Amino acid sequence: MVNGFNCWCSVRLAEYPESVDLNLDEIKEQVAAGGWQIHSGKGYTCYGISACVSNIVKAILTDEVGAFPVSTYSKKYDTYVGHPAYVAGDGIAKQINLNLTADEETELAKSAAKIHAMFEEHALVSD
Repeated sequence: MVNGFNCWCSVRLAEYPESVDLNLDEIKEQVAAGGWQIHSGKGYTCYGISACVSNIVKAILTDEVGAFPVSTYSKKYDTYVGHPAYVAGDGIAKQINLNLTADEETELAKSAAKIHAMFEEHALVSD
């Protein structure tokens, strides 16, 4: 399993100042467990994913530009990584630049390396 990371530098909370003291490790654990909690209660977790896919498809079909969390190809890491991007009628219109901290950049590089290795292991990448 590929473990992602949380890009805290891009998180904005509408009503809270940036200086608010949050326990980010606790939030990360709660988010990671959230899917399992929903699955345990309902037996499935398809509605959230379906809603996201529906919005992405709508943006493509109506050529309505929207910002979405999608997987896009990264030349830097030579693999696909989850990265926010603007999506419109022709697909990915533009990746949204994230100003990652040094620690976040390291975590992204580790995650991308794991993804790339999995593609190679399963012969999904050719050199």
